[in-house]
Amino acid sequence: ALVVLFGVTTVLLRSQKIFRMMGTLGLECLVTASLTIALWVTVLSLPVYSVKLQGMDVHQVFDEVFGENFYASDSAPLLMIDGLVTLTHVGLPLRWHVMLPMEVAVVLLYAVIALVIGSMEGERSILNLVLLTSLVAASSV
Repeated sequence: ALVVLFGVTTVLLRSQKIFRMMGTLGLECLVTASLTIALWVTVLSLPVYSVKLQGMDVHQVFDEVFGENFYASDSAPLLMIDGLVTLTHVGLPLRWHVMLPMEVAVVLLYAVIALVIGSMEGERSILNLVLLTSLVAASSV
């Protein structure tokens, strides 16, 4: 799905006719939407969350593979989310109001992980959510 998404985005960006028709705002929205969708797909396809989304017990599945010492944390998705937000703010010339929906979407992504799917961090996931929200807000200033 990500390959198709990036393929379509690349084709749209390479076509001068489509580029002129979309304009700068359309291009910024396309890039922001592509990055947001890619992040959601990437994070939710991590093995721990894939297992949880299928309704299976994480420890039962991974204890068979890794033994009783299996441990998972939210470090990887949190770093992915923060990395994308930081990269887009620092590395891409996008206007802040175009990036606002992405910033809301990435905070909602971790909120879904922490509150709906179930975080491996337990109660600490609420603190992680508050800190992630602070990081996203601070990087957008």
